[in-house]
Amino acid sequence: MAVLVDMWGTLIEEAVPHLEYHRARVERLLEASGVTPTPSLVEEGVSKFLEVRRRALRVRVFGLREVPAEEEIGAFLSEMGLEPEVTEAHLEAYSWPYLNMTRLREGAAEAVRELSSEHGLALVSNGSLGEMVEGVLERAGLSRYFDAVVTSDRVGVRKPHPAIFWRALEELGEDSGVMVGDELLDDVIGALS
Repeated sequence: MAVLVDMWGTLIEEAVPHLEYHRARVERLLEASGVTPTPSLVEEGVSKFLEVRRRALRVRVFGLREVPAEEEIGAFLSEMGLEPEVTEAHLEAYSWPYLNMTRLREGAAEAVRELSSEHGLALVSNGSLGEMVEGVLERAGLSRYFDAVVTSDRVGVRKPHPAIFWRALEELGEDSGVMVGDELLDDVIGALS
């Protein structure tokens, strides 16, 4: 039997306060654009970045369409009056907090190891940049336990859209499975469709 596992809130969580997480992202995005991140510029940037995130969230929640990191970064750079061309440095800056300011939830590694010993495992994550998700799994030493990693940026739709769950099952070569997650709508109800 296939087991599909959520990432954020199920396997990992923020290790720092939410605003600190976004501050670090904004600082690095500014640096990637060649701008010195002064405290006032960072605060302005956080405000504008969170507004870009709110607009993206509307698309994500009501349209169940993923807004890729490149699109989100480009919108932020435009809001800041910077060149909106997204480079590899911008993608690394965007990923940095996800890779360095999160931690595995207690018992997550043990649960993944145990489940993988008896089941095919697929990670199914609403993520705007699949490389971030894979990076966290790699750093935590968990990537070898997953037979598939399916992220919304690669599928184009977000949980609870059934297509993302079907893609994971397809990659596992299964036609049914169970979902392990922390969100009733996105993980549980979505997987039932």
